[in-house]
Parts: sequence; structure tokens; C-alpha cells
Amino acid sequence: MQEDCRLQELEALFKLLENEYKAYRERSEALRETKKRFYSLSNRTQDGIYTFSLSINKYVYTNPSFIKMFGYPCKDIVTTDSVMGKILPVDCSKLKQRIEDSLSGRKDGGEIEYRCIGHDGGIRWMHDRWVVLRDDGGIPTAIEGIVRDITDMKDIISLKDYLESILESCMDAIVVTRKASTTSLNMLPPLLPVSVWSIPIRILSFASKTTEMVLMRTT
Repeated sequence: MQEDCRLQELEALFKLLENEYKAYRERSEALRETKKRFYSLSNRTQDGIYTFSLSINKYVYTNPSFIKMFGYPCKDIVTTDSVMGKILPVDCSKLKQRIEDSLSGRKDGGEIEYRCIGHDGGIRWMHDRWVVLRDDGGIPTAIEGIVRDITDMKDIISLKDYLESILESCMDAIVVTRKASTTSLNMLPPLLPVSVWSIPIRILSFASKTTEMVLMRTT
């Protein structure tokens, strides 16, 4: 009788362990699929993604775009020196202070815009946003962030501000041409004779396109 009871207990325990193992397998499979989707998306995005461990003071994860932004030439590695070395000194000090504020002020994270040297040697504008990971005691353990190249946006804003300043001070019509297209920003009264000429007010290049300003003045 006791042996039968013992056997039933073992069978019940075995069934419980079997169910727990099945649930573990399902969770593991779901986790693998989640990681697979994450890495697939991370490898395709043009934004730089990183995880920086505070305990060892190293980047423990960087996606290809981040490596392209801040890695050593011809090497698929990113270090603190390679990142800070590409950021302009005046912006680098601001970045360090903003990170320090995030770590010491018990904030969830922070963000900043800064300039860095691109892989082509030109100056690029970056927007860096991060979150601070903490342990149960509230001690910072890591920083996870996303860096986006906003150079094109900065160029467009700069061009917009410049055009607005010209429009505010100029009574002549201004036409902006880009390759074969023409856009009038300030139309002249109809049927007025005009003389058109191109002047080197400013030529900006962004997104591989050249924008030229042309004045149209009534005669």
C-alpha cells in the first residue's frame, strides 16, 4: 500500500516536472525568436544602437550602424576612446556632463545633440538618447541608447532659416532651383517684366542635391 502511494507521488512529481520543462522550452523558444527579430531589426536600421556596461566600462553590444559611426577604421570594434575621439571636444564635454547628470541624479536617462567626425571626414550631427539601467538598490549598471544621424535635418533647418531671413529683407522674388525642378517662394505680381539672374548668395549641398537661389527682380 505504501509502495503504491509512493509510486503515485513519484508519478505526480514526474508529471509536474515534465510540464515545467515543457513551459521552459516554450519560453526559451519564444525568447530565441524575440532575440532573432531584435537582431534582424538592429542589423538593418540606420540608427546606432549600443549597450554600455558601467561595471567594466566597455560597450557590450553595438549594432553595425553604431560601429560604422564610431568604430575604428577597418575594424569592427567600438571603444570609449573611438567614440569620444570622434566627437568634437566642445560637444564631448557636454555629453560627458549630461551622462554624469543621468547617473548621479537618478534620472531614467537623457538625450543630447552633438557633432562628430564622420567616416568620410566631414562633420555630422548626431542625436543621442539613452536610458540608465539600475539594480534593485538603484545603482546604475548600464546605459542603453540609440544614436541617429540628423545632419540632413540640420542642413534643411539651416537652409529654411536662411531663406526666411532673405525673404524678410528682400522685396524681390526668390526662386529655389534643384536640378530640373523650380519652386517659387515669393511670387511677383503677374505680367510684370522681370530680369532673372543667378547670384552666389549661398549654395548648400545636402542629400547629394545642390540647391541654388535665384533672384527675380522687376524691371
